[in-house]
Amino acid sequence: MWVGERGRTIVDRLKVGLALETHSVTEKKSEKWGTEVLVACLAAVAVAAPQPQDGRPVVLVLRDDRVDNGDGNFNYAFEADNGIAVEASGTPGVAGQSNMQGVYRYILEDGSVAEVRYVADENGFRPESALLPTPHPLPLHAQEQIRFAEEQRALGVTFE
Repeated sequence: MWVGERGRTIVDRLKVGLALETHSVTEKKSEKWGTEVLVACLAAVAVAAPQPQDGRPVVLVLRDDRVDNGDGNFNYAFEADNGIAVEASGTPGVAGQSNMQGVYRYILEDGSVAEVRYVADENGFRPESALLPTPHPLPLHAQEQIRFAEEQRALGVTFE
């Protein structure tokens, strides 16, 4: 058997070379495997992200503040990135109900903002908004009849 530099035989040199080559291949395989795991993890995160359902976009909550003092006093505020917003505050009412006042807003189809302010207490729910329908004005002849009846009532005129 041939003995080369530093007392190694050809077989020994082949064994060392084979070991180095095997180590290099194993290192490349582990690098490739690590990359594959990273890509798989990123794909899993992308699949797990919120997806639109039924063609509707995902709505993000921008604000969600809530305070409940435990004594009947509370307030909350909520706002979403699609323009919906709600704010309300409440106090205990004399008859055990919650008296509330607040406002809610949303975007109309034409892009304008709809806003409704309200009070809810022992006198009921009273909303205020330019969007709410109002009764038609009374015709002039009806207004005249009402005025005439009020004059007669003030004079003490009664009808049986």
